[in-house]
Amino acid sequence: MLSLALFTSYCFYRQHRTDSSIAGPAGSQLLAIMRQAYESLVPADSRLLPTPDIYFVRRFLSQSAVRLTGVNLRKFDMGTLNPLWFFMKKSMTVALFGITISDRYATVYSLTGTSMSPTFTTSSPGFPGYLKGDIVLVEKFCLEKYKFSRGDVIAFKSPSDHKREFVKRLIALPGDWMQIPDTSDILKIPEGHCWVEGDNKEFSLDSRHFGPIPLGLVQGRVTHIIWPPQRISKVERKVAMERVRST
Repeated sequence: MLSLALFTSYCFYRQHRTDSSIAGPAGSQLLAIMRQAYESLVPADSRLLPTPDIYFVRRFLSQSAVRLTGVNLRKFDMGTLNPLWFFMKKSMTVALFGITISDRYATVYSLTGTSMSPTFTTSSPGFPGYLKGDIVLVEKFCLEKYKFSRGDVIAFKSPSDHKREFVKRLIALPGDWMQIPDTSDILKIPEGHCWVEGDNKEFSLDSRHFGPIPLGLVQGRVTHIIWPPQRISKVERKVAMERVRST
């Protein structure tokens, strides 16, 4: 069922409104994808009853569409569908997701731990039997020329174990001078590296322990919380201006 939620990868388009919804062409494209998924999951013919999982996903699509585009998908409910057409349409939608949601452009992370609290949480209220913690969208266009900004939240591979991946906030970029937390030491970030820290520093394993990380380990930038529905929002940038000086 998680794969059906991946439609929100279109959130990596950067035409954001202040209320975290998506405007312009990106919003229209996202709405088209969501509408197709909504219509294909369950036919309007009441004789074809949806399973509980399909009902849940359809409800999630409807709620998310209102939050992200301001449009209620329920108004698009159509007439009856025969079972064969329903099956074909559902299969085409799944194929479309597979083509569109490519790991080359975006991916999703299910977060654990408390190192990024209160920005992210792993104990949000949820429906019984389903994921309760935050699931976030990670866009990868920023990797083309390492287009990061101080204060971004990024995903990266652990410097000591590349099988593990972390999500932390980017504090300093290559060439920046920064004060190391809880000390008076000043460090210049080496070229090709960056400094990362968790928002909940007391419970975070980050650059304070393993030093600056190579930019080559960065997997992408976290742009949106996409699950659970009541927490759908844009991830805000927070810059530690008092500790960092750029060259």
